[in-house]
Amino acid sequence: ALTIPSAFTAKAEITHGVFTCNADLTLSADGTAQMVLTSPDALQSLTVTQSADECQFSFLGIAVKTPEELLPDTAFAKLFFSAIQSAKDGTRCVKTVNGDTATYSGMTDAGDTYTLTQSRDSGALLSLTMEGRDFTVTFSDFQAG
Repeated sequence: ALTIPSAFTAKAEITHGVFTCNADLTLSADGTAQMVLTSPDALQSLTVTQSADECQFSFLGIAVKTPEELLPDTAFAKLFFSAIQSAKDGTRCVKTVNGDTATYSGMTDAGDTYTLTQSRDSGALLSLTMEGRDFTVTFSDFQAG
């Protein structure tokens, strides 16, 4: 049975409205998601760590934590985290298998609809989209575990 890995690493191209960045993503087994931005140059090494309880931003030796509920629903780390959690948990999510991909279509706790695609052969995540938020993540170099 094809499922979302409980932990993984990947490279990602993230587009959120007019903002575009590249990041190294890590989802740990405890459900914490971490994004280390690799571009644009001005934001290289910005690290965003999102859990169910809080979000931490680290940049140039400064770390700032904020409770999860204080982040705007449109924060790209929060959008990513909530869609992955929903797909992993199967909460308000339907999986469809078609050809060489599996598609998870669902709704986050905040009410955002998403589509997450996964390779049937390798289990690698391929893309995540939230059209209502103009948010897209394209995954590469995906490694489960």
